Amino acid sequence: MESIESIRAAHEQEFSELVAMIQAAGTDNLSHFKNGYLREGGDSLQQNPFELAALILVLQDWTAAQDALDADYLEIGTASGGVAELLAVRLCFRSVTMVDDG
Repeated sequence: MESIESIRAAHEQEFSELVAMIQAAGTDNLSHFKNGYLREGGDSLQQNPFELAALILVLQDWTAAQDALDADYLEIGTASGGVAELLAVRLCFRSVTMVDDG
């Protein structure tokens, strides 16, 4: 299993660019979701930017290796939908399904 640090080392430049983009995208609550977010609002993300950048890179590698251009995405617990939108745009999923009880 890969770690955030091993993913960062394998994709140094892109990892840094993704973290900066995520931090600039905005969060729901600056005081709660610190991690370098630059503003409240925007995409209203709630994830740790370093973990989210690593996830994007792992999924990019997986979709490239599997030639998975027809991949579907299911998000359980979606909050504001910012992560689903970010992943859908970045990874070009065929379909996105979000399930949330709120």
